[in-house]
Amino acid sequence: MKNKIIAIIIGLGFVGILFLLFNSDKRIIKKNLGQLVEIATKEKNDNNFIFIVKVKKLKSLFKDDCIVKFEKEVLPEIKKLDELLVVYSQLYKFVEEVEIELSDVSIVTYKGNKDALTKLKGKSIVKVRQGEQYLFIEQNVELRWIKENNKWKVFEIKGINLK
Repeated sequence: MKNKIIAIIIGLGFVGILFLLFNSDKRIIKKNLGQLVEIATKEKNDNNFIFIVKVKKLKSLFKDDCIVKFEKEVLPEIKKLDELLVVYSQLYKFVEEVEIELSDVSIVTYKGNKDALTKLKGKSIVKVRQGEQYLFIEQNVELRWIKENNKWKVFEIKGINLK
């Protein structure tokens, strides 16, 4: 009886380890996506220290030659991490609050878990500093990820028009 219990525990542990090994890339991408949402979110009382921490996180999640493409009215096309940091800094100063909600998130990995695609629907409420202006934005988004040195980084974000 004791041997059966030990064998069952070892078997369950082995299955758990296999599950974690094969599922870890999607978990990491989901965690990184959560960090991107944290970076894009802004509360009314955020200070310069919070901004600096967010910029540092942003740098760690993107490739240097990343591309960000949305409709021209929403955001100019960005082709480098440095450009993204400049635009992020400008927007961070311009807006007072940003709330973001994601739904319909799907993550698919390719090429031996070295390339991945995340599709999602994002909704945001942006409060602009001048007065009580609010912008409501709903956008389908695709994020392409690449794994370099065992770290998942975004190399492309693309806004897809809602039909």
